[in-house]
Amino acid sequence: METTRMYSLGLLFALMCSVGLVGQSNPGILYVDGVHYSTIPAALQACSAPACVIDARGDGLAGATTIGSILQPSMPTVIYLGCYVYTGPASGSLLQISNVAANGSAIIGCGMTSNDQPSGGLGTRLMASSSNSSDVADIGYGVQGIRIENLTIDGNNIAKHALTIEGIRNSVFSNLNFENTVGVAINAIVSTSAADQGNQLNLFQHIRSYNVNGLLLATSSTNKLSDFTHNTLVDIESSVNQNIAPGMELMGADTNHLYDVTFFNQAGGTTCVMTSGTVFPSIQLDHVTATQLGALNNYFYGVHLDPYCPMWVQGTTSGTGGTGPSAGTQIYGYDRIENQQPPTFGSDAGAFWIDSNGTIQTPGSALFINSVNIENGTLILPSAGSSGRAACFKSDKSVGYCSSVVRSNGSCTCN
Repeated sequence: METTRMYSLGLLFALMCSVGLVGQSNPGILYVDGVHYSTIPAALQACSAPACVIDARGDGLAGATTIGSILQPSMPTVIYLGCYVYTGPASGSLLQISNVAANGSAIIGCGMTSNDQPSGGLGTRLMASSSNSSDVADIGYGVQGIRIENLTIDGNNIAKHALTIEGIRNSVFSNLNFENTVGVAINAIVSTSAADQGNQLNLFQHIRSYNVNGLLLATSSTNKLSDFTHNTLVDIESSVNQNIAPGMELMGADTNHLYDVTFFNQAGGTTCVMTSGTVFPSIQLDHVTATQLGALNNYFYGVHLDPYCPMWVQGTTSGTGGTGPSAGTQIYGYDRIENQQPPTFGSDAGAFWIDSNGTIQTPGSALFINSVNIENGTLILPSAGSSGRAACFKSDKSVGYCSSVVRSNGSCTCN
């Protein structure tokens, strides 16, 4: 009986070794460990179709964490990074995903670190080379299904932008921190003139930034195509230098939903200039020229901004950017405890905001409540006539409409 048992255990151990469960690495994963591959670019070069998985979590040697060439997957590739600082090449982006054959690729770190929150322990940091002014990461040209998670992208005070996205879709950016850029953290652009080529249907969640000249910049192309549309942003917190640029500027952006948005002016100060001067608004919605699309129908839920730098919405005609449309902004839960200044609106058609006290504000436009309109403080019943009629109170205190001319003392025949 004992002999049989020992034989069975030996057979089981041999079987486990044969399938790589004991004493061997998984043959489907390329390890950057100084034994199999010494650098991530070398492992990436060795990838074979249809897909690739690279594990670089176990080696903190300088050779493994210095990225000497651009990481550019040519197939669906998952790269796991360790809790180290990965320094980019001398020129070009550290990471570039621009081939639709690489749809579904992912870069996953071990956590984000932040200079303004140093107690978080070790994490993964992608950092620009000290002589490289290129964007740290560049993702675009129609790719989709991309995931970047659990890491910090550091511009090293020389890179223009931390992340540029161009025409990407259905991608997830989660638990990310952006730091030390000359430009913005996330630069959303589109260069093609074809329709439906903007950045669409992406999720940005748990995003932080520090020492950047803006968290998000979404411009617009000359043919009125949106660069940033139908995206969702959740839990956004940013310390930005608002002496240089707005905390967030949406120009070619429509139908985006933003939840729990917090901005602090890193430069400090007690004043905020809307259109010019030394301090910019926390969030700015506008348009570049009359021929370019503005910020349309964007929705904010829970807004916490610098006490002296509120939101600024340029509107349809105000400002120096021309007469391109910028309309339909809706803000729910604008925190008036922290935000000492209310949002500043131009002639933004269809806009309204609700502060933390539940007060509904309708800056320069109409608020529609069922069959009753409130237009610049005047109550209108559109069902009373094709052009609308002034509202009035009946003797039973219900709302009616004036069937006669409103007299100078405000009275009329109320029906």
